[in-house]
Amino acid sequence: MADYREITQEYAKGAIKTVILINAGSIVAILNQLPEISKLTSLWSLKLAMSAWIFGILFGVLSWILAFKSTIEFGNFYESNQSPKQNDQANIFHDTGNQFTAYAVNSIFLSLFVFVVGCLVIIFSL
Repeated sequence: MADYREITQEYAKGAIKTVILINAGSIVAILNQLPEISKLTSLWSLKLAMSAWIFGILFGVLSWILAFKSTIEFGNFYESNQSPKQNDQANIFHDTGNQFTAYAVNSIFLSLFVFVVGCLVIIFSL
């Protein structure tokens, strides 16, 4: 039987890598085609799109940090849950881990959102 925690961690790693890659790849693609694309659209639109993708990279990195913090809190939960005297502390670790997980997921969605915003800026400026 598969371990739910390992599967979840693999999905999280994949999502974090993906949002960083698509945002960074967009910047590289625009910079690579800058002479040609600057003839088609304004420099302001390119700067705005690239700024959105930079924020996408930052949100991706932030999601990794939050996921790491979540893992630490869940590790503390499992360690403290071994002792019946520390159930209140274990619940705090568990709740904190859940909060960091939610923040990490939201950060991934924000990264995807700003990626789409950057793409739309380019599309509508053509």
